[in-house]
Amino acid sequence: MFPPFAAPSPEAAGAQCANCPLRDRPKVKPIGNTDSPKLVIVLDQPSFHDEKRGELGVGPAGVMLNDLLWHNGLKRSDVFVTSAVLCRMQVPGESGARQFDPKVYMAWLRLENAKRRAAGATEIASPIDCCMPRLFSELALFERYAREDGQPNGAVVVTMGPVALKAVTEKDGVMTWRGSPLPVDHFNPENPS
Repeated sequence: MFPPFAAPSPEAAGAQCANCPLRDRPKVKPIGNTDSPKLVIVLDQPSFHDEKRGELGVGPAGVMLNDLLWHNGLKRSDVFVTSAVLCRMQVPGESGARQFDPKVYMAWLRLENAKRRAAGATEIASPIDCCMPRLFSELALFERYAREDGQPNGAVVVTMGPVALKAVTEKDGVMTWRGSPLPVDHFNPENPS
């Protein structure tokens, strides 16, 4: 029906990996239905299990995702799973759970860049900004597929976490928006911005 989504690399799909501070970390590829998914799920970043297996949505979070899909009449083969950032954000100098917490990473990045601005040094790029062109190319493709498949409102995209919400909708406060349908036009191929 539709050509498969098969970018040979994140860079080929638009990611700016050469500028990203995570460029040396393992990249975890998006997985799932690339023909005409009923749902596109955007995670914050890969988990430890995802990074280890090289696939998104495995391990305990993947089991929970499968259960949630099943309770809503869907299977993993019905969805496409991607993430706002394809590499795990690792906070320098942290250990334990904080070491890979995206919120802690972004707070560290803001502080580090403030120090660099004050010193006149080059700022560190945001992994979210570096991965955003790749994410938007995926979402634009699925938006087009959905419209061609007769879904007038386009693709159904579910964000799973604050980083994913911010990347897709430009909104903060995941608990504020939880369960809310939000129109997103900035990756609509008919309405580019």
